[in-house]
Amino acid sequence: MISCRQATIKDVTFIYQCEVEIFNQKIAIDLIKNDIKYHDNTAYFIAETADEVVGYLSILKSDNHIEIINIYVLKRWRNRGIGHKLFNYMTFYYQKELPLEISLEVREYNNQAIALYKSLGFKTINKRKQYYQDGEDALVMHCLYEE
Repeated sequence: MISCRQATIKDVTFIYQCEVEIFNQKIAIDLIKNDIKYHDNTAYFIAETADEVVGYLSILKSDNHIEIINIYVLKRWRNRGIGHKLFNYMTFYYQKELPLEISLEVREYNNQAIALYKSLGFKTINKRKQYYQDGEDALVMHCLYEE
C-alpha cells in the first residue's frame, strides 16, 4: 500500500539521488535541506510503502499558484498511480487555499508524463522552444483546481 506525506529531513538523500538521476548532474544537497527546513514557498511530498520511499513531488508555491517542479517515481514503481496519488495528496494538503492555479513544464516527447497531467486536468497552454539543455522543447501545462 502506498501512502503520502510531507517530506522531512530524513528524505533529503532520496530526493537528492533522484534529482541527480533526473538531471544527470549533482546539485547542492544543502539546497534541498534548506527548502525542507526553512522555505514556506517550497514543499516536497513523499510517496512510500511500509518499507521504502518510492517517489516524490516538489513544488514552488506563491499565494494560490503552485508550480510543480518534479514528480518522480522509481522505475520499478511506475504505472501504479503513484504520480496521481502524490498530486491528490498535494491538493488535499492545500485544500483550504482553493482554488489553486497549478502549472508545470514537461518535455514535449514525455508522453507518459503528459498523459498523467492530462488525466489530472492539465491543458497545454504554451511551448518553450529548446527549453532543455539537450535542445528539446517543453510544453507548459496549466490547470485550475477547484474541487
